[in-house]
Amino acid sequence: MKVATLLAVLLSTWMCLQAKAETYDTSENPSETTGDVSVQAVSTKGIIDFKRPANALQLVGESGSTLVPESHYECQWTFEDGVLTASPKWDSVVTPDAYQDFRMHVEFNINEAGDVDREKNGNSGVYIQQRYELQILNSYGVSEADYGKRDCGCLYGMKKPDKLVCKPAGQWQSFDIAFRAARFDGARKVENARITVYQNEELIHDDVILNHNTGAGMKEERSARPIKLQGHHNQVQFRNIWIQDLSLGEQGGADPLPRITASRKTLPLRGETFKLNGADAFVILPKSARNAKSEIPWVWYAPTLNGLPSQAEKWMFERFLESGIAIAGIDVGESFGSPNGRKQYSNFYNYLVTSRKFGRKPCLLARSRGGLMLYSWATENPHSVAGIAGIYPVCNIASYPGVDRASTAYELTPEQLEAKLSNHNPIDRLDSLAEAKVPIFHLHGDEDKVVPLKDNSALAAERYRQHGGEMELEVVKGQGHDMWNGWFQSEKLVAFVCNSLGRQSHPHPVPESELWLTFSGGEGPGKGKHIVLIAADQEYRSEQSMPMLAKILSQHHGFDCTVLFGVNAKRHVDPTMPVYPKKGEEDSFQEHNIPGLEHLKQADLVIFFTRLLTLPPEQTQHIVDYLDSGKPIIGLRTANHGFRKPLPYKIDGKQVHIGQVLGGTFLGHHGAWHRDSTRGDIVSEMKDHPILRGVKEIWGPSDVYRTYKEGDGLPAGCTALVYGQPLIGRERGGESNPEKEPLPVAWFKDWQTSTGKSARVFQSTMGSGKDFESAGLRRLVINGAYWCLGMEEGIDATRSVDYVGQYKPLASGFNYEELGVVPKIPAAYK
Repeated sequence: MKVATLLAVLLSTWMCLQAKAETYDTSENPSETTGDVSVQAVSTKGIIDFKRPANALQLVGESGSTLVPESHYECQWTFEDGVLTASPKWDSVVTPDAYQDFRMHVEFNINEAGDVDREKNGNSGVYIQQRYELQILNSYGVSEADYGKRDCGCLYGMKKPDKLVCKPAGQWQSFDIAFRAARFDGARKVENARITVYQNEELIHDDVILNHNTGAGMKEERSARPIKLQGHHNQVQFRNIWIQDLSLGEQGGADPLPRITASRKTLPLRGETFKLNGADAFVILPKSARNAKSEIPWVWYAPTLNGLPSQAEKWMFERFLESGIAIAGIDVGESFGSPNGRKQYSNFYNYLVTSRKFGRKPCLLARSRGGLMLYSWATENPHSVAGIAGIYPVCNIASYPGVDRASTAYELTPEQLEAKLSNHNPIDRLDSLAEAKVPIFHLHGDEDKVVPLKDNSALAAERYRQHGGEMELEVVKGQGHDMWNGWFQSEKLVAFVCNSLGRQSHPHPVPESELWLTFSGGEGPGKGKHIVLIAADQEYRSEQSMPMLAKILSQHHGFDCTVLFGVNAKRHVDPTMPVYPKKGEEDSFQEHNIPGLEHLKQADLVIFFTRLLTLPPEQTQHIVDYLDSGKPIIGLRTANHGFRKPLPYKIDGKQVHIGQVLGGTFLGHHGAWHRDSTRGDIVSEMKDHPILRGVKEIWGPSDVYRTYKEGDGLPAGCTALVYGQPLIGRERGGESNPEKEPLPVAWFKDWQTSTGKSARVFQSTMGSGKDFESAGLRRLVINGAYWCLGMEEGIDATRSVDYVGQYKPLASGFNYEELGVVPKIPAAYK
């Protein structure tokens, strides 16, 4: 009986392998529970037998490779004599089709890169569904103790192989993979992905549960995706790659599984292009949405034909992104709003809403014939639309393209379409949108001969208002159906789209991010100006004082403000990071990091509060570029020794130090450090200077800095506004220290850049978190911002410098535990 049973099992297995897709029994596998849904887990065990099934698809073989570039960028992979060689650059290749459950065989040969870091030696990877990386690396000879989760055969960053079986570079190796994709109920994952892997016919991963994507992999969602071979600057070779499509249990979900494959479509801005069920599509995400936990507001653009969207749309797309709005679209061909086109639109909408967390009510943006496409879908889905914006949109099939030309897309004769026109024509179906109170805004030229105003936007406005709907039509005199910039750079259209999605119509110049803070300006003289404040010191609590100043500048004075922080490896604001390496540990010293310095380009003024930083070259270059731009600069407290090493900044071949820019560097504590305080005394001859307007008492518990040698004075070109008198003790109203002369603590100057531009500079060596409890100091610095920007006429001694919300700064010092200074996420300082 046992022999008979075994023969029956073997025969059954052989018969299953002949099928296009195979279903494996789940009865012997444990249940897996995620969320509140319990499902029967399907195993990937017992699938791999190291034999190529007859129905497997050869992806790379003797006759060629079917793999395609992952994107539209140049692909430098090559094929010769049955071998596919990886690009020396970053570009990757993918399978032309998408896969859900499958079995795959991959043979690879690692190149020897020489004496380089381990992760740069023979690096590539097999990305399952572009989500989960099975690492390829030259890991032969690495000991078990040193073998990390980024070595060959690892599920990258997640799990090491159960057995180390790597061969030396130059010898062919293999992966045999059985994979079952994650299952979803809508956007909710109900079952994790599973994978079994053999390397060189040795089991290294046995039905491992993958509970998230790895490394740079795509996010998990309800969709099938291609398998990717990664390009990683290493010319790893591949041969004999085949794949077998499987079906390992029910897919779940009411709608058909979306199938995502590679697209060569180009975009005017950086974004993601892909094919959804064979149709080119795109998504452009704002930075704030890339790790969004809530629904992403979005604009649905049409038509997405070849070459569209184009560079013409770039300006308004950037404005949408700055407001935290995504842009998306799909190419449904010359559908003219036909039922087939509308069905593809519904599939696209369902995919974005269900799998990508896009909002359920996009604003539709219809350009030209895109009007027929979007309006036809909208009239059938009025409660899924936040608003409709149009740039000379087609609303009337009879006007364009005409019934004869449109009939083919509708799979009707012209006579049949004419008879049913009112069932399809947007101009005749506006009542549902009016009933749903969908707002509409159109731009249309009065000389448009292709899509005449009278038969499209004007007629739509008339009928929409008759149905009780609200529609604004802006008729542009003297313009036709053309590429006039005004169509695509309309502040009014951008404001309409933003407002319909509940976003700011005048967005902050820097996108929102978890790595920095943005404060949009209210009403005030500073409206339209952008100030960046950099908080990156270790002693004086700039992480508290700079957000406080930003709130005052934005709410009381109208400036858009951005606060950038020094962060640690966990992306937490971390004043406790050391500024000097420990002796003998110089090679492991961690550089400082200030994310967002690229936004200095958008700044009208930068306020530096830095101290002895060591930044990576790309970040110091952003700072140097700003210092040499001719734009104004404010330095606070430690900014005059803000960097441990000289910046890469030279003028006429001579090194420029930050102290030269600001007008003096830190030479020592003139007052007793952490024992004396400072009274600010206004220079009588300068009392009428705009920076001193409304400034009264200045006092702070920090001591006075010396910025020049005894017997000298401020450098030429510097004009002192306030002298600091050291006081005995750290109490307001303390006695002057008779042994300490007052020294300048606030001055202004001009800085001449390498190109001869002149920048206004203001420096205050007061500025600890506790110092800023002085309203006089706050007004002094805020007035300094106005003056630096050439806005001294707008300095109003009665305009508030009061806190916005609470401000309770911690004391200065390096005794972090005692003071309660701990790393925090940037949002903690909002």
